[in-house]
Amino acid sequence: MGVKRFAELLRRETAQQFPGWPADKFRFWGDPSGDYRAQTDEDTPFRILRAAGINAYPAPTNDIDIRIEVVSNALNRPIDGQPGLIVDPRCVTIHKGFVSGYRYRRMQVTGTERYDTAPDKNRFSHPHDALQYLLLGGGEGRQLIRGATPARPVVAAREWDVFARRPDFRNLKR
Repeated sequence: MGVKRFAELLRRETAQQFPGWPADKFRFWGDPSGDYRAQTDEDTPFRILRAAGINAYPAPTNDIDIRIEVVSNALNRPIDGQPGLIVDPRCVTIHKGFVSGYRYRRMQVTGTERYDTAPDKNRFSHPHDALQYLLLGGGEGRQLIRGATPARPVVAAREWDVFARRPDFRNLKR
């Protein structure tokens, strides 16, 4: 699927999931390579998405060690006695990826066990990569990337149940 078609589908999905909220209220982060120009023209995937009204930006880094550490830090950081990152139970692929799907490929060598330096590309890797870019774009990796003092946690206003099947966003302030 091309980026123009993806932009249409993303706009439609956000409109369906969050009725009444304009697409420009959302921010999306992705692989920094999405900001590289093609050899055939001057456009980048992120420019095409922004031209379609979607605020899409490259994550601050693509370093796999930082990306994995950011997720690990969020999972292991307690906030008011709860995990710093809670994944909706309906995100089955993310949950299965945490259990065993997102993994490193074992290398065929004799002697000690050795694994590839990059995660195995499979059906779990893409959603987990997206989670990593989301957390990085949201500012979770500032301390790891720049050595900056971690910012205070951002607590989202919860005027609805984030785990509800169809939350009602119509009465929220825009």
